[in-house]
Amino acid sequence: MIPLPQPREITSLLDFPTISDAYRTVLTLENSILTDPDQRKLIHARILGYLLLYGPSLYARESVAREVASCEGDDVLLEAGKFYYDYFILAFRKPIGSSSGQTSRSDSWNQSLEETDDIMSRKSVGVPQSHGDAKQNALIRDGFRCVISGNYDRSCVFRSSELENKLHASSKSVTSTHCVHIFPELVSMNVVGDKSFSTPSIWDIMNRFGYPNIYSELNGGNIHRLQNAITMCSDACDKFERLYLWLEATDIPNTYALQARDELYFFKDYRRTVSFTTPDEVKYPLPSSDYLAIHASCAKIAYLSGAGHYIDVIEWELEDSATLEEDGSSAEALDHAIAPLSR
Repeated sequence: MIPLPQPREITSLLDFPTISDAYRTVLTLENSILTDPDQRKLIHARILGYLLLYGPSLYARESVAREVASCEGDDVLLEAGKFYYDYFILAFRKPIGSSSGQTSRSDSWNQSLEETDDIMSRKSVGVPQSHGDAKQNALIRDGFRCVISGNYDRSCVFRSSELENKLHASSKSVTSTHCVHIFPELVSMNVVGDKSFSTPSIWDIMNRFGYPNIYSELNGGNIHRLQNAITMCSDACDKFERLYLWLEATDIPNTYALQARDELYFFKDYRRTVSFTTPDEVKYPLPSSDYLAIHASCAKIAYLSGAGHYIDVIEWELEDSATLEEDGSSAEALDHAIAPLSR
């Protein structure tokens, strides 16, 4: 958990008085609860502060600033921070006990894997409506490789002499790959018909942040659209879904700097810069820069506010506890474990 920086350290705040005023309000709140035994209060306050600094867009940061200005009293401010913990950070953070995105193996896919050109011409799915569809198209677009490590998908290489030749000509190896969804598949479970934004959810937050179209873009099976899918190896997939890794935009279109909450999460074969390319922009669209910016914002705020570590600790406690404590001390961990079911 990293304390909020002082205003003098963030000169960019001076350009936006609404955000600057809101940030000073949150700083005052942070100072007033530094010694509070309930560390969740400090986390919730810092979530608000870091949203003002690292929200995914200027519109989003100004929206949070207006919300802070409308809050009357510390308790209301802390509730606002808790709201973003519950419906923003937990929405993107992989829930406890869940496995990573399904591996690249697919019976219908692998039975006819031949040469790379043949795969690309015969096996694309027009509009992905399932995890398997997204997985197939993402593999083609991403060159049958993990975009983070550059290593080739094992099952594809074993069934394609062209990919095998490319592998031997490179310094890379083979690996199991997964189809990672930038917006997790779980969030689409609560998207039904013309669901309004009156019910708190990740979609309500997207609307507040100035992304009203994301709701319709990811409605139901659209969660599997290729703009929301990336091919990653197992370890990178797990870290991305746990918000340990994120991709931060650079000045070069479709090129991102790989960021992590600690150097130990960078494996030696990870690329520090990831550039997305596609053989066909219409059939195989690139990952959405908006989706990646929102995920990056969430991951960065989870790290800086201490929310990410707090969730880790709760999960470790759950994993270490075979049964819930009779005195109710496990209630907090249980609440976190079932939180995804209520989003």
